[in-house]
Amino acid sequence: MAKILVLGGTRFFGKRLVNRLVANGDAVTILTRGQHQDPFGGAVSRLAADRKDPESLKQAVGSQDFDIVYDNICYTPEEAGQAADLFAGRVGQYVLTSTLSVYDFADHPVREEDFDPYRYPVMMNESRDYSYKEGKRQAEAVLFGRHNLNVTAVRLPIVLGPDDYTRRLLFHIEHAASGEAIGLPDPDAQISFVHAEEAAEFLEWAGRVQLDGPVNAC
Repeated sequence: MAKILVLGGTRFFGKRLVNRLVANGDAVTILTRGQHQDPFGGAVSRLAADRKDPESLKQAVGSQDFDIVYDNICYTPEEAGQAADLFAGRVGQYVLTSTLSVYDFADHPVREEDFDPYRYPVMMNESRDYSYKEGKRQAEAVLFGRHNLNVTAVRLPIVLGPDDYTRRLLFHIEHAASGEAIGLPDPDAQISFVHAEEAAEFLEWAGRVQLDGPVNAC
């Protein structure tokens, strides 16, 4: 039985990840702001903190150690650095939910080495200065620059599922059904997709095998 912390695990594939961990018999703690009710009942422990407030995060975690930390809500180098400082030497494997968006557009299937976070320059700007892509690039660069933390960056493609709160797929379905135009910046772009259950399964696997470095989940 592993002692596992999930940062942000009450919606979409995060919820499915927690369900898988609980079903395996792990001791699971979820850390959220407490704004969304979760379906886990007494199967998990709960911590409440504002991820953007390092002191709040530090107080919530306290002196606890974990075998695995899954971080589903890290979007900037600041958040990555705060997590690295907090969990260094206290976690067996730190799994960052990253994205295929870290890659530049290419006319071939992307490989992990097409974006190298180990050589990417870190820039500590205001969080509003980062696009989603750049924020994840920076977060990876910060985490892989720490030598006292074992890190896996799971680069997910677009995640789909019936309870996708972003309504991304539904947006396109509704527009197609009503005959409304849909913008396609690059009609020739190759796009990957993964089901939310598969994303959760891949994240669980990445934490258990303690795979160091970035890995494409597609």
